[in-house]
Amino acid sequence: MARECPTNSILRHLDQTELDDLLSRCPRKHFAKGNHIVHYQDQDSNLYIIESGRVRVTIFSPEGKEVSFVDLKAGQNFGEFSAIDNKPRSANVIALADCEILIISPDVFMSLVTSNPSVCREVLQQLTAVVRRLCDRIFEYSTLDVTKRVRLELLRLARDNLDY
Repeated sequence: MARECPTNSILRHLDQTELDDLLSRCPRKHFAKGNHIVHYQDQDSNLYIIESGRVRVTIFSPEGKEVSFVDLKAGQNFGEFSAIDNKPRSANVIALADCEILIISPDVFMSLVTSNPSVCREVLQQLTAVVRRLCDRIFEYSTLDVTKRVRLELLRLARDNLDY
């Protein structure tokens, strides 16, 4: 049975043969709600694509305060930083619901990016979006008072959760 990629996946432009070949080389793993998928500072360099479920990318302060970066849904991916630079994980990823995750090794990921311009473009656009989001946050924290930052965050949360 042929599998289709969600329209938000970095793999969405692969033809069915390319997708089938990739899927044959990549394991899947189930994660129950609440389980850590990756831990901050792990040495693992795999790229993960969410096939079903939702996850939260987060980090905890030494005092235990959670700082959430983003919630991701089916079709989206995480782990591209470590897959690209082979450095330790920059955050935790925790399952918000039961998840099925496709695991792509760094070698397979880099081969895919270098041999497929559409995947490369998708990854570059994602990385650019992260940098833009961080630039916006730096600007907001540097220039806006707490009340305005809270309003902006509530608007972001509402916008990001419109399709759930």
